[in-house]
Amino acid sequence: MEQFNINGRELFKYEPKEVAFVENGKMGWKKPDGTILIPAEYEQIERCKRFVYLRKGKANRKYYSNGNMEEIMNWDDDFYFVEDGKVGWRNGDKIIIPARYDDIHTWGDSLFVVNRDGRWYYINGKEEEVLTEVRHIEGEEPDELPFNFSVDNNTVITIQEYVGHEVPEDKNVVNVFGTWSRLDRTSGRELAALFVDPADEKPLTEDDLSLFNDDFSYEFNAYKASSLSDYGMEDCLRKMEEMGAYGNTWHYLVKVWKAAGEEPSAEELRYVRRYLEGKASLSVCFALGHDATLESGETRMLMVTHYYERCWPAHFEYEWTTVLRTKTLEELKEPKDKLRKDIEESVLPEYVEQVWNSQFSGKIVSMEYSGERSWEETARVFDYLAERSSGYKWGVLRAVQELFHYGGQAALEKDEFTLKKIQWMLDHGAEPNVHSMNETPLDFIRHERGKEGWSYREEIVRRCESLLLEHGGKTMEEISAEESKNDDYRTELQRM
Repeated sequence: MEQFNINGRELFKYEPKEVAFVENGKMGWKKPDGTILIPAEYEQIERCKRFVYLRKGKANRKYYSNGNMEEIMNWDDDFYFVEDGKVGWRNGDKIIIPARYDDIHTWGDSLFVVNRDGRWYYINGKEEEVLTEVRHIEGEEPDELPFNFSVDNNTVITIQEYVGHEVPEDKNVVNVFGTWSRLDRTSGRELAALFVDPADEKPLTEDDLSLFNDDFSYEFNAYKASSLSDYGMEDCLRKMEEMGAYGNTWHYLVKVWKAAGEEPSAEELRYVRRYLEGKASLSVCFALGHDATLESGETRMLMVTHYYERCWPAHFEYEWTTVLRTKTLEELKEPKDKLRKDIEESVLPEYVEQVWNSQFSGKIVSMEYSGERSWEETARVFDYLAERSSGYKWGVLRAVQELFHYGGQAALEKDEFTLKKIQWMLDHGAEPNVHSMNETPLDFIRHERGKEGWSYREEIVRRCESLLLEHGGKTMEEISAEESKNDDYRTELQRM
């Protein structure tokens, strides 16, 4: 959509019939004196109660009377649609919600928040009002919507509990993306109290919740599920997947309760550990407790997923990475001081150190060949970073993946650099069997070697494979075979 200065406040001064015109089959608005309010580029222009709606292909916009603008990306089908100044929702040719509302937002095709005559409320796909008894948190206005259809911060957290079927008498049970769940809210303080119990068989501590308690840039969601299956933990994980618990998540806090006196098997705990390690990008914190209110054989699971988004200047990470790739250790001081100042000017004072220190984490792993300095000088920079962060210790898999390329062969110098980086990491205590999606570096090499679409140098890959083996590298099959010899669930708990 081309840039044009459309002013929502200005649009609400005119009646559409007074300013509408058509040119070359496209709609626009202009004042009687010829001043263009909206260029003739749109398939549809509608004056609604809260905004003026402009439709142009798949990128549609709403211009509000307060001057705000909202863009609606409908992608493959026209979902959001406007007729005669009212808004509805459709999926292709199928009308889900008829156009009789003043505004609408959605979670999939089953749960909507609508505005009619100035009131916001929730409806399902049958246009029945739902979520009428959701808990409000102290300090909220009585008529304030408790969900904003995104993730809440750690003060108030959306919590979904797996139900699996419609419960007509419970208006908090709704279909979210195809799964019947009970939606409610809880405070971060209350959730933290559930996780931390020194009497648990495997307890979490306040330190384990440090990310959860830090609200400078994190977003959270919580999920609950229970099961009477012989494999209760596995069943709970499956139910959470149905609720979408594993999307866009870096960290997991997981707590499992068993009935009083009952113990999980080592096999079940191994499954849970492997499953979660295959989902999490960074960390999993696990706790196991008992609850006398549970039936014999019942399992209950609570999971909080959380991730952070950038809260520092947009240029910072790029510039810092470039500096670390190209400067000698002696040359780092000036740009480092400048970037430190940028952080201090852009981040709340109490979070400056945390943001700054986080930028040392993982930089060794993400460092790429630049050709602007020797390997010896690069190793000096690595040593400097390693004194401030141990993030590289879990980055061998990512570094190994850099040896495989899409398209043409990468420069030999780049591959040699990557191999030296891998060796430096292993020599400095990096874990050779770190795994993602249940795949170790050795697994990755053996699974991807020869696959169509990859370009790589076999001689480099062979040297990498030998390097991993020298440092104790194993496949997941080998690791699992060794672990399966243990049937003591307490030993397995220690690994979680």
